[in-house]
This record gives sequence, structure tokens and C-alpha cells, in this order.
Amino acid sequence: MSHRALAIALAATALAGPPPAAASPTAQTVRYRVAGAPWQLGVSADCPDGSVRYGIVRADGTALGTATICVLFSSRSTSADGGVVVTERVLETDAFARGWLRTRSTYVYRTPAGSRTATVSARGTVAGGTRRYAGARGTVTGSGSRRGRSIDVALTVRLR
Repeated sequence: MSHRALAIALAATALAGPPPAAASPTAQTVRYRVAGAPWQLGVSADCPDGSVRYGIVRADGTALGTATICVLFSSRSTSADGGVVVTERVLETDAFARGWLRTRSTYVYRTPAGSRTATVSARGTVAGGTRRYAGARGTVTGSGSRRGRSIDVALTVRLR
């Protein structure tokens, strides 16, 4: 390459600025469902109350990835109506084709007395990720149900 062509290429690069991948992320909302029966991954030093893996799907049921949920702490109590309330503090890694998203959340499972179906609520923060989600920050909320061991929780992730 000639010196003149090299100088033009360098000047054009300098004027164009950083490539789009290095640009700051814009706010966006991501919606998906964590659903199905769990794959039990067991207890570890990092996940003292165990870890499980679920499928991640779109609203129409199309598979998107997997959610690995590491339970850092859990508690169980009885509600005033005799139902059971289980609260779990979790570190969740949602693996998608374009990157992994990490969240720190609290999942609350409320099972009324005499019922086999629990309502599930989730609330937490985005704690980074890889590739598309590298450096991600934001919030996560969700709601759904658990029947037996299977869950269906719709999550909304708001990235800033």
C-alpha cells in the first residue's frame, strides 16, 4: 500500500471514530420466559443451596437459550393462611446465542394452602454479561407460576 493511501485510510479511520461495537449501549427492553422442568445441577461451594438449569423461550415457545440459576440463599415460611412462601436469593446466568446476561435477583414462590401451584415473582438487577451484554446494567422483573417442579416465568429486563 502506498504512503498516500495509508495516510488517507488512517485519516478516514480517525474521523469515523470507534466502530459501532465500541459505542455505548442504548436503553433497551428484553422479554423472554424461563420455562420447563429443571435440570438439577446440584450443590457447590459457589451455590450452597443448589443450582438448576431451565430453558429460555420466546412467548411463542421457540427456544432461545438456557437459564442457569445458582441459589445463594433460601428460606421457607408459612403465610397467615397456612400457605408456604419460599424466598430464594439467586445469581442467574441467561445464555443466548449473542451473549450471556447475568442478574442478581430474589425469586419468591407463594403456594396457597392445599394448592400445588405457586405464584412466582422475581425482582433484581443486571450484573453484566458477555459479548452483546458485556458491561450491561439495569433491572429485571418477572412473574409466573410453578406447578410441581416445572416453572413458567415471564421476565422483563430493562437495560440502561
